[in-house]
Amino acid sequence: MGSYSEDAALLGRNSAEHKIVLFSDFQDGGCVPAQNMLKTLCETHGGAFFCVDLPRSAEHVVVESVCSYPTLSVLQNETTKTLYTGTDPAQIQKEVEAEVALQERLSALVTQEGLFVLIKGTPESPRCKFTRMLLETLAALGMAYGHFDILSDEAIRQEMKTYSNWQTYPQVYYCGRFLGGLDTFSRLVETGQFPRTE
Repeated sequence: MGSYSEDAALLGRNSAEHKIVLFSDFQDGGCVPAQNMLKTLCETHGGAFFCVDLPRSAEHVVVESVCSYPTLSVLQNETTKTLYTGTDPAQIQKEVEAEVALQERLSALVTQEGLFVLIKGTPESPRCKFTRMLLETLAALGMAYGHFDILSDEAIRQEMKTYSNWQTYPQVYYCGRFLGGLDTFSRLVETGQFPRTE
């Protein structure tokens, strides 16, 4: 079960990296079915859900991408992605469930192994010099790791940029936590801050 709030002031203070938000107008009766659907979805899905009365919350929320109500959006790592604008509860359900499934897929991807890297190409055939350099570092350390070729799936390639709040590849994850790109990972290894796996 997720958390649900209609307090716009909490939106900015909530520490969740991924928030599903319905920007609505609480004085417009046409928005009520959409608002009720979001409450229902919160009961069956984990995560942070917000329903914000945007016309009366300007002091708490500034979202330039919202032009009409209700608008269903995702706030993640300082970016806003619009999923749907309209009052159809069935469409809101469809979009929320698709977004939840996507986030679960991304999380499952980077937690397949304790150490997991998103690279261009494969360990046997790297497709960029930064991937090659990362793989050389891992080989020198004798670390076991999982990997995914982001060139094989454009949707994953784009979504992981928002998921990690990092625009380039390769990306390194440890126990599901994003460590950084090649430079950051190399620095952690050089300074002994990255744990050696046996």
